[in-house]
Amino acid sequence: MAAGLLAASPLLSLPAAADEAASSSSGGTRQAYFDIIVDRKPLGRVVVEVPAGAPTIGGQRFLDLAQGKEGVHWRKSKFELIEDGFVQNSGLKQMSYQASGRTAITGGIDTELLEEELAAQQRAAAAAGQAAHSGPGLVSLLVKPRIEIVNKDKLVASKGKLITVTETFGEIPNGSAWSITTQAMPDLDETHLVVGRVVEGMDVVAALAALPRVKDNTSSPFFQAGKLSGDKRADVAQRAFNKPFARIVVSECGLL
Repeated sequence: MAAGLLAASPLLSLPAAADEAASSSSGGTRQAYFDIIVDRKPLGRVVVEVPAGAPTIGGQRFLDLAQGKEGVHWRKSKFELIEDGFVQNSGLKQMSYQASGRTAITGGIDTELLEEELAAQQRAAAAAGQAAHSGPGLVSLLVKPRIEIVNKDKLVASKGKLITVTETFGEIPNGSAWSITTQAMPDLDETHLVVGRVVEGMDVVAALAALPRVKDNTSSPFFQAGKLSGDKRADVAQRAFNKPFARIVVSECGLL
């Protein structure tokens, strides 16, 4: 299985033997592990390899967050989205615990540099005539929102006055959410930057993908009518689609 996953995406080139030897001799590593628990019960370990041919910023960012630079890491983060074709870790609310807002995580607190690498990945995929997310076991960072971000103004009472406040539906990615494919998923190519692949633990990923989840009702005429009319209840409902009923947590993570 591991051999098949290593070849899953030709857009991710394997490091040459000399590069591997140099990395090993310098004490470096390009693999990260994630121990997964479901409703407080151990499920298993997933090992992700970030090859030398991975995007420079995205690949190192993935390793930084797995390692936990300056305490910023995926430990205790959750997998809160299960769709046909991939599972997604929701990432982190903030990329820094410094009062200054400074972060040691490669790429900074936003996705500006990741977007440049995503554009390069899209060009490479187009030139190769294939999807970047071309098979199962590919790991990618969420760079752009998959659901349209909607801002709505409303009047609220505050200190005896009516003021206008803006509600935002949808989240702007900060480059810390990440996904693992369970099949080819070309739909992710517009929003996700491929940085690695699973080399151990695809059985764990398959078990996650099989967990019960909230039904996706986007095809429902009631939901569609609500979206067209601007009913915010439709936006709230949409955020719950495909969320697992179980609590899926990364109990431990790090570098190998």
